[in-house]
Amino acid sequence: MTDGPTNPREALEERCRSLSDQRDQLVHRCQENDAVGNIMLAIAKASTLPDVVVMLRQKLGSLLGASDAILLQQKGLTWRKIGSSRCVTGVALFERATSGRVLSVFDPSAVPGLESLSSDTMGSALVLGDCAGTPWVLVLTHNSAHHFDRRAVALMERLQPFLARSLEALAGREDLAQQVAERTLQLSHSEQRFRDFAECASDWFWETDPDHRYRFVSEPTSGSDTLERPIEFLGRTRLELRSVRECANQEKWLAYQRLIDARRPLREFEYEVETDDGQRLWVCLNGIPYFDSAGQFLGYRGTSRNVTQQKRHTAELNRAKEVAEQASQAKSDFLAVMSHEIRTPMGSLLGMLELIKDTDLSVQQQQWLHYAANSAELLQAIINDVLDLSKIESGQLVLDAQPFDLNFLLMSTANQVRAQAELKGLALRCELDDALQCRLVGDKVRLSQVLLNLLANAVKFTPAGEVRMRAMSVPAPPTMRAFQVTIEDTGIGIPSDRLPDLFEPFCQVDSSTTREFGGTGLGLSICKRLVTQMGGTIEVASTLGQGSRFNLQLMLPVAEQERTAIPTQPDATTPVGCRVLVAEDTRANQVVLEGMLKALGYSVALVNDGQAAIERCRSDDFDVIFMDMRMPRADGIAASRTIRTEQGPNQSTPIIAVTANATPDDKRRCFDAGMDAFVSKPFQRREIIEKLEQLQITAH
Repeated sequence: MTDGPTNPREALEERCRSLSDQRDQLVHRCQENDAVGNIMLAIAKASTLPDVVVMLRQKLGSLLGASDAILLQQKGLTWRKIGSSRCVTGVALFERATSGRVLSVFDPSAVPGLESLSSDTMGSALVLGDCAGTPWVLVLTHNSAHHFDRRAVALMERLQPFLARSLEALAGREDLAQQVAERTLQLSHSEQRFRDFAECASDWFWETDPDHRYRFVSEPTSGSDTLERPIEFLGRTRLELRSVRECANQEKWLAYQRLIDARRPLREFEYEVETDDGQRLWVCLNGIPYFDSAGQFLGYRGTSRNVTQQKRHTAELNRAKEVAEQASQAKSDFLAVMSHEIRTPMGSLLGMLELIKDTDLSVQQQQWLHYAANSAELLQAIINDVLDLSKIESGQLVLDAQPFDLNFLLMSTANQVRAQAELKGLALRCELDDALQCRLVGDKVRLSQVLLNLLANAVKFTPAGEVRMRAMSVPAPPTMRAFQVTIEDTGIGIPSDRLPDLFEPFCQVDSSTTREFGGTGLGLSICKRLVTQMGGTIEVASTLGQGSRFNLQLMLPVAEQERTAIPTQPDATTPVGCRVLVAEDTRANQVVLEGMLKALGYSVALVNDGQAAIERCRSDDFDVIFMDMRMPRADGIAASRTIRTEQGPNQSTPIIAVTANATPDDKRRCFDAGMDAFVSKPFQRREIIEKLEQLQITAH
């Protein structure tokens, strides 16, 4: 016999109840995961420990019903309450909690010192902590007994490791900030002290004989920052007073000797002196030769001052400057590496999807592929936004000023969103001032990025009606051209209370906007910062339910008259017999490039690093080389430079750089190494075709 259902109907009902319970558990788990994720994100954004306390009180009060959240740090034998001057000692429970356990306290009154931490009645509590770094304890309280169940304990056990790492990192940042502030204050006091010395100092006076020996030295003014015993100079020359290190600077002292031999004045001449007691002091002197009535040279007269402190201060500033420059370079290197490491796999993904489009697919597979491609492009856009914002905030984003046709840029940018507008049934209207038929000098890529973001937003947030772009010229100096671009829509509009924060990073009108339309809230922030860096302004006006209007004003130099290049259509001729070398260390990118090039009729050879590319170019003849910039053994720069300098069959073969982050500095280094063009990741077939046509790659 069995205890299960006796007939199929009962079995089905039992199965349905089980599935319903599992669904409820899954929903609850998802909600709990969302809550945990929100808590982790809030902790990561907190800048101080009191901020963490406020966040935990809000989040855990909502999630677990906690009445209060109390965070304590151990200082010696005392536990100090964060955000308060209250301290407790001798709470043995805290020592157990710092081992990483989550303890449920059903009777807080039985724990000495615990109830004193809160002014409210404490009926039950959860206690957790960690001893890494500065030991800490978190106490969650409720005025009812037995409030925190096993689910609450399990949830806090999940949060404990992340909370421990976050608090340790935050405490470290606070300690570092305090040290920086103290050091900055010390340097400020030191600088002020040096200024006071300079203001109060009195130079001391001296005179030498014809042999340049000091025969008179005045006494320093009492309290002045001069040499303590300048009388030690009497009877000595500067060559005898100089330190051992000064003796090694032969070029300096040869120049000094030429000056005094020619009886020329000494101006701000600095040298290091070694006193009788071994002190080393820096002296700065000014002096002029003096003569008797017959014109006979009698020696030099002048003033001197002790500049030892200034020298030390300058050395400190130079060291601080070197540290700052190293930190700035580290930021630049980090952004370059992250740009490459993140965009490279995304480029492979998008390239693979493009290759799949050319295969035989069912209707359903085509639909799935469309969804996958859209999601991948959205993720790529988010990654680009995050990296761009990081570059701007760290000062690493450099504008690439080049001549461009303004009218062509405006029309081509609008055409990029025209298909999307027509798909939604929107009218996209462009009104361009005839005075904007000109060529200007600026970063056309970044300007196009700003305009495209504004136009794409207008189309995205407009369910019906129209999107209008108007561009007009405004007065400017003769060598400059100022213009205003206005983008209006009849969309959902923006509440007036959200307009001041619209250009802040991660700003969304509300959470429902994020869910319905997607995005990170970075686009407008990046637009604002790019326009500001270009010397322009961007403003917004909006009425909820009626639409929005963005105004962009910019002034750029007028370029010299050049013939505007007319975009050409890709040549359909298949380059039969052309041999291509692809140097790429990522297998997925190799597959993408190989697939695209073979589809165009090229013969492709693959290598995994720069050194292999060099060796292959010594033995085989290629029509074009695709060279990734970051590879093991030898990167693209080193490999290209070697290929160009060696007398091999590919010394003049066109080299196309493959990069995920083509900054102006990257371009300069690549061109200096002998490269001819760039292809950005993710790979686009049209871009590859255009680059090959520009380089006039033809069959043998």
